[in-house]
Amino acid sequence: MLEINTIKKIICSSYDFEEYGIDSYLVHTGYTYHDGDELHIVIKSEGNRIKITDEGHTLMWLSYEEYNMTPSRKDQYQRILSENNTLDDRGRIYVIYDDIKETSACLKSIIQTLLQVADLRYLNRQNVSNTFIDDVIAESNKLAISSKCIYNKKIEIAKNEYCEPTVYIELEKPVLIFAINTSDRAKETLINLMMLKENNMKYRTIAVIDEDAQITEKDKSRLINRASRPIIGLSDFRETIDEYLVG
Repeated sequence: MLEINTIKKIICSSYDFEEYGIDSYLVHTGYTYHDGDELHIVIKSEGNRIKITDEGHTLMWLSYEEYNMTPSRKDQYQRILSENNTLDDRGRIYVIYDDIKETSACLKSIIQTLLQVADLRYLNRQNVSNTFIDDVIAESNKLAISSKCIYNKKIEIAKNEYCEPTVYIELEKPVLIFAINTSDRAKETLINLMMLKENNMKYRTIAVIDEDAQITEKDKSRLINRASRPIIGLSDFRETIDEYLVG
């Protein structure tokens, strides 16, 4: 049975608890989504454990805002959960614990998670694009051959003409990784790929294209056709890069 009076003493805050069902309470924290609706937080017993959950309301709220959960945004979502030690069960954000003394910390974690997830609404295309190159570099740092990775290395591809891949991997046949997050960067990479081919330079090239970037289908098609290995999105990069490098 949920010891609600003990929980109130532990939290020592102005939060109100409203009976919500059998052994469950709606927690009124005063925190709201951007439209003014209060965060939906329920605390309840689950066997011998205690669970705090939003019951899926936060992601449902985002869906009302016509928010498209693309792979890059899903990565941001998972990162928020991980940083706040919260979990997801089919869209329901929650934290579960054994010791009633953990209630205050767990409640803070769920509040922080819900506020940050709600803020994903403002993570527009440009914001996502700004993190994409850093994400590609971060994933490259996790490679087994990360010691061979050089970042933003300038490579002379013609007299006084240079290309600067996001990642240069120093192998017998070097690999150039281009992270492409804008239309301008797509065009720049296309020029680099054409010049590399025209000058018969022996590199393997990887074009990692941000699926959230506003790149024309024509440019995207050209990148796919010209790169040795085109990759769409961070998730695909993460899942296939090791296999490609040893292939």
